[in-house]
Amino acid sequence: MSRFKSLNPFRELELLNPVDIYSAQNLLLKLALFSGIAPLKLTGTCGNRRLEINLFGFVILISHLCLFAYCYVHTITVHDSIVSYFFKTEISVLGDTLQLCTGLIGIVTVFLYSFCKRRTFILWFHLMAKIDEQLKEIGIETDYKSTLKFIVLVLTVKFILFNTYLVGSWTLFNTANLYPNFMCWISFFQPHLIISVIVVLFLCFVKQMKHRFLLLNKVLKSLYQRNKVDADQRRKIVRPCGICSFYNLSTKTTTETIAAIAKIHDQLCDACNLAEEYFTAQMLTTVAVAFLIIVFNTYYILGAIFGDANHGEYFNTFEFILFFSYQIAIHFTSVFAIVFVSAAASRESEKTAICVHKLINVTNDEELKIQLKQLSMQLLHRKVKFTACGMFRLDRSLIFTIIKSLSTYLIILVQFTFNERAKVVMLKRILEDILRSNNLTIISD
Repeated sequence: MSRFKSLNPFRELELLNPVDIYSAQNLLLKLALFSGIAPLKLTGTCGNRRLEINLFGFVILISHLCLFAYCYVHTITVHDSIVSYFFKTEISVLGDTLQLCTGLIGIVTVFLYSFCKRRTFILWFHLMAKIDEQLKEIGIETDYKSTLKFIVLVLTVKFILFNTYLVGSWTLFNTANLYPNFMCWISFFQPHLIISVIVVLFLCFVKQMKHRFLLLNKVLKSLYQRNKVDADQRRKIVRPCGICSFYNLSTKTTTETIAAIAKIHDQLCDACNLAEEYFTAQMLTTVAVAFLIIVFNTYYILGAIFGDANHGEYFNTFEFILFFSYQIAIHFTSVFAIVFVSAAASRESEKTAICVHKLINVTNDEELKIQLKQLSMQLLHRKVKFTACGMFRLDRSLIFTIIKSLSTYLIILVQFTFNERAKVVMLKRILEDILRSNNLTIISD
């Protein structure tokens, strides 16, 4: 007990003032543990960190899977869902069923794939810790406290978005005196929660790698402008979103520094490959669920705006549009954030080649030129990119692809609606003709 008490203040101090990437990401590790995504725990002290399998995490994972599977199967079986309280048509039933099935398959895929790839998760942390040690050797010291601030910022934004939607939906239903059962709420909001956790993990992982690419580029730029920099001056490298580091010219020669940069860059590319391998199925699930929700919710909203949708007896047009619009906003924001950080990391890695060739143009050392050209070849063959199971790249083109596909599917849904209405009108006319031919009259409502 005394040992536990003695370690407690250290842990609390380290949480507020992290000294390595493990302690900086400890908040994310706790989130991944209690959400069932990564059943791992952080052990050891600074310089001897390691991630170990946590048996309690396995219990959480199995509990989540059993609860979610039961709620989803029950909801699909009894045809009860949150959307059905707003309106119920053939298209809404189809869209709701697709969302529920995709959500169930997606959540099971996320949990099982994350569990199977847990060692990839651990390898990423070990590799990033090794990269940071090598960065120190060339005079770069990462400010992990700013990294922690960025993580807290992302978590806060996601927490506010999700809880605003949850509390707002509950208030909306409570005002209308509607009380869906617990399983209905779980099956509807659980995909939002799991996707939010996955997106936060992905954003923070990719942001860390982008940060290291930026530091390498800063070193190359400093070498390029070495004659303008005092060798004893300590310079602060300002980072976007509050992340920053410190750089001072080390005692290494330029040739040794370039060799170290080539090695670090190669390991950073390996880290990007590990991150892509771990998140590839999760990103496919996230984009698939988001796309389905965006398509059908946009269709519902257009129907409400043009006055063709039946809102049921509980909600007015404004509440209808507000509910589905916020759901679209949450998922589109997640996809946009994924695309933004992925494209930013790829773009930052591409800048390294520019810095290398600028340095080639100003150096007169033939040995250094040969080394820089070798680094240039390495940069040519080691491109940083992130994909969703290799089906599509997570870059800005994905946004335009979603918009184009959204337009296509909306046209199909609208045509289906018009065809159904045309059939109803045709049947009504045939019935009227039959009644008139038999001298009968139609009793109107």
